[in-house]
Amino acid sequence: MGKLAKVVNTTVILGVASAVGLLALRQGLRPVEQEPEAQPVFGGLSEMVGDDTSGFVVARPTGLQPLPEHGATRWFVTGDKLADCQRANDLGNAGDLVLSIPADTAPLFIKLSDESGPVYGVMLYPGRPIAITAPLCGDAKRVYTLTYATGPAWYGWEEYFGPGGSYSFVDTTFEFDRFTNWDVELNLDASSAIKTAVLDFAAF
Repeated sequence: MGKLAKVVNTTVILGVASAVGLLALRQGLRPVEQEPEAQPVFGGLSEMVGDDTSGFVVARPTGLQPLPEHGATRWFVTGDKLADCQRANDLGNAGDLVLSIPADTAPLFIKLSDESGPVYGVMLYPGRPIAITAPLCGDAKRVYTLTYATGPAWYGWEEYFGPGGSYSFVDTTFEFDRFTNWDVELNLDASSAIKTAVLDFAAF
């Protein structure tokens, strides 16, 4: 508990790629979930193909899909590690992570990664704070990094926002134990104190 006392009410400001602004991280906060709203559908891209029976030219989608709903999650681990992570979550052996972005920004897909790669991800809509668990996967402590993506079109869980999306990572780490609470909020007016960097689509 002594360690927890050191981090409660600590504020750190993180710079984020210009497409999405700045991250303000505050620990120990608990925003209230807002009511669900209609799920947007991203679209607009298609290829033109001939209709052999009518002679008309019709539009066929090229991989575009509806954007996952706010709070949709995805595991990136499998097998024993996935079982360990889910079991720890079920037993309450996990940290707490609260994510939010202002109402006038675009949706983000955010990944939590450890030293071996991505573990867990969540879709975040503007103006709707959400609290998720940070999986400890059977460990007493676990350190995560955050990467995030946004863009005008969603191509599914394998392609995300496609090569035309914006992909970035926060150049700091987040240590969790079962008593740790992190609150991560996009703040477009905050000044940058810690660097972030653009990430290649292929590396996301």
